Amino acid sequence: MLQTLSRNKEKTLIFCLVGIYLLFACLWQDILFYDESYYLDRGTQIHASMFLHELTEGPLYSLWFRVLSFVCPNPVWRYFFSWGLLVTIVAIIPWLMRIRSAWIYVLILFSVPFFSVGPYVSLFASMFFVIGLCLILRWNLSVVEALSQCCLLCFVAAFCRPEFEYGVFVSGIAAVIAIVAKGFQESKRKATLAVFVILCLMGTMLVVISHSDQSRSGLAFVQHFNVRASEKGLLGGESPPLSLYAYKVFHVAAGRKATIGVFFHSNPRLFLGHLAANAADPKFFLPLMFLLAVLAYTWLIKKDRSLLPASIFILMISVPVVVGSLVIYPRRHYAVIAFPAIVLFALQVFMPRRAIRTVSVPLLLILATALIVAKPLVKRQIPNKHSGLLTIHCLRDLEASRPERSSTMFDSIGIPNVYFARPKARGAIFDLTDLQSFESWASQTRPDWILAGPEMEMQYHISEVQLNEFAIGDLGYVPHTFAAATGLTVYSVPDR
Repeated sequence: MLQTLSRNKEKTLIFCLVGIYLLFACLWQDILFYDESYYLDRGTQIHASMFLHELTEGPLYSLWFRVLSFVCPNPVWRYFFSWGLLVTIVAIIPWLMRIRSAWIYVLILFSVPFFSVGPYVSLFASMFFVIGLCLILRWNLSVVEALSQCCLLCFVAAFCRPEFEYGVFVSGIAAVIAIVAKGFQESKRKATLAVFVILCLMGTMLVVISHSDQSRSGLAFVQHFNVRASEKGLLGGESPPLSLYAYKVFHVAAGRKATIGVFFHSNPRLFLGHLAANAADPKFFLPLMFLLAVLAYTWLIKKDRSLLPASIFILMISVPVVVGSLVIYPRRHYAVIAFPAIVLFALQVFMPRRAIRTVSVPLLLILATALIVAKPLVKRQIPNKHSGLLTIHCLRDLEASRPERSSTMFDSIGIPNVYFARPKARGAIFDLTDLQSFESWASQTRPDWILAGPEMEMQYHISEVQLNEFAIGDLGYVPHTFAAATGLTVYSVPDR
């Protein structure tokens, strides 16, 4: 029997969906190394100067982890607590702000592989744009106000997703043009203040960009150019994130100081070929076509002027995402930033008011639960051996058994040291990208631990037998083999 969906019933439905999703996520959610663990690690080292000199390192997301550390000191639990909190916030914001179709929005987000796309810094960034869209819809902001708010939110988001540094200028310039075009009609004092704030935001961002190292964008380009090369079988089995292939074909010195501009100037034709491959990728042009179709329908067919500010806002926040996907690679990781706001906006455009007034709450909960359960099964996330979490537990047990050791290590799995009781200096596979440099470093440094995983064997083209010969035979280390699910062997300096 259909029943009117009151606000209390909508609240019950939304919070039941959130609870079901988070509880079921315990069966598949795991610790991700590299980027996500990097941000967690940076949270223990956060300082104010990072916001001026390290824009591309995502200092705002690191600060998020720092704040959460006061509530959740254990880094393992803090990792999962952060994710669960972000899921909850992004899901319930529209309901809290009384936005139409909030429950359908939640149902869609939980029914598609959205919250599981890592690293979760993009989920963190998406939170700001959902809030911004809700404010526009709730307060019926004008186009100028929507553009001004977009400039502010892009400024904030740039400190966790650096591609939005350009969104500050795109939306800021658009806002100034809109204000000038209106001739300061609404309120000269208000318009003048808006222009002043926008210019301050753009000026501040210029200062931050000029003081920040932009080479991380070049590193992202290298890694994803290698992904394209791997798809064509050009890497010879090397790991795309670690391979030097892009540096070689662009004739750029290997390292972390080359920006995207350096690669373009080194070989414009090859660079443009990479852009063309990205543009022809269905993962790029299909979502772009959907976005443009929604906006075109809003402007040309529906012609609902009340939705014009929101549609402009959606267009502005999508520009950095589209550019990043085109220049780097059309990963879902980029689309995640704008996806929830686009879904919420599309619901305002396409959902008739009468169609969402009634719903069978029990039936919907059953169907939603089935979708939430089915998604990880189809993606083969269940059964999950939780290899990341198991790896951390094994390493912490080893650390506890050797309290006087473990001050240095070689890391081949992606920044696990943040989860240890005592921080460790490290050499890493992404710094020592070939076997010769690793063997030289290990022989000279003699780290307390050598973490050897599958990626190490693939990148160095070294077998387990050869690795044993070097670590055990040449260095005299003791091997510790953990559960097969981790794929990890730790070679440690023998006890004295």
